[in-house]
Amino acid sequence: MDWLEEKVEKFRLWLQNLSLCRALTMYLALAITAAALVSYVTQNVLTDWSVMIYRQYGADLPNAWRAIEGADQERLICLQKCMVILPFCYVSMAVLAAAVLFWHKRLKKPFSILQASARAIREHDLDFRVAYDSRDEMGELCRSFEDMRMEMVCGKEEMWRLIEEQRRINAAFAHDLRTPLTVLRGYSDFLYRYIPEGKVSMEKMTATLKLMSEHIRRLESYSYTMKGIRSFEELAVQKEEMDICRLAGRMEEMTEALNRIGDVEISFHFVIRESEGKGLREFGASENDKDLKARIDENMILEVVENLVSNAIRYARRQVELMLEVDAKEEMLYLTVSDDGMGFTEEEREKAVLPYFHGNAPGAEEKNTHFGIGLYISQILSRKHGGTLSLANRMEGGALVSVSFSYRES
Repeated sequence: MDWLEEKVEKFRLWLQNLSLCRALTMYLALAITAAALVSYVTQNVLTDWSVMIYRQYGADLPNAWRAIEGADQERLICLQKCMVILPFCYVSMAVLAAAVLFWHKRLKKPFSILQASARAIREHDLDFRVAYDSRDEMGELCRSFEDMRMEMVCGKEEMWRLIEEQRRINAAFAHDLRTPLTVLRGYSDFLYRYIPEGKVSMEKMTATLKLMSEHIRRLESYSYTMKGIRSFEELAVQKEEMDICRLAGRMEEMTEALNRIGDVEISFHFVIRESEGKGLREFGASENDKDLKARIDENMILEVVENLVSNAIRYARRQVELMLEVDAKEEMLYLTVSDDGMGFTEEEREKAVLPYFHGNAPGAEEKNTHFGIGLYISQILSRKHGGTLSLANRMEGGALVSVSFSYRES
């Protein structure tokens, strides 16, 4: 029995995988063969019946018809008509049965699958699978339909990815404008307050206006860059050789401007890591310090600084510390920003670098204006600059964010 069942199953699979044309031909051939057999049996039965009627009258068959009368004659006429008509009826019924069987066995299921799939696509539902296990034309059509559905899914996922990436870029653009604008407001408030009182010398006013002009040029460059990209992955690092003390000066100017308009005190330290050992010393203790140069993307590093400082101000109680550390031997810049706030919770340390994550910033208004994207942007930029970003808590309390930047020749 197992052998027979195996053979039957193999024949069923072979028949299922036949092309539609061959399958239809086989269905019709089997149906016509069955009709022919039934017709043959019917013809024999009707012929035997006719012979029995003839023999009742005891005459020779050629002359028997004259002797037959009444109901037997009508029976013979009916039997002769059946011999002619029934074969055509059998063939017609067999062809019809073959067509119905062909529809149910080979067409109904794939058509139902395709109709349901088309209805789901029309309703914008792509969470289904077009599965029809056959190697015939309908199976190929279902597989093509499934490939089309997968392409539509990939296209929709790509569209949502681009929309989400554009949303992040828009949020980043709005987020990154806040600190430079705050710095510019600090400079303008300083000039507006002290110029009428005559407390600002021409030299100081010229220097302040120059700093404001540099910030505006950087904002113009940043807005032009953000306009031309579709994702953060397209941001390119544009390294140029410059004095590290110039970078430190820009950071110090930013902290001074923020100190003029904020309640949180921001301190800045610029230190050098010794070539031997792990000791640190303040910049300027050696004559060679002023000759430190590096190939860096200044705008990218300053953008990270602004993001971290603005985050620290949001969480700090009274004080924020910003430190730039140079390791000339390893050709690395290390940036640390710390505050005296509540520090990171375990959840924040794991999720703070995710886009749109909101920590426990004090004040409902602050939460509404906080994009939750600063650390995410800083991590991407630091990686592009060959570094990393890490989060920790200070021993004395408060958060500590460390970022590294490589200025090695790539």
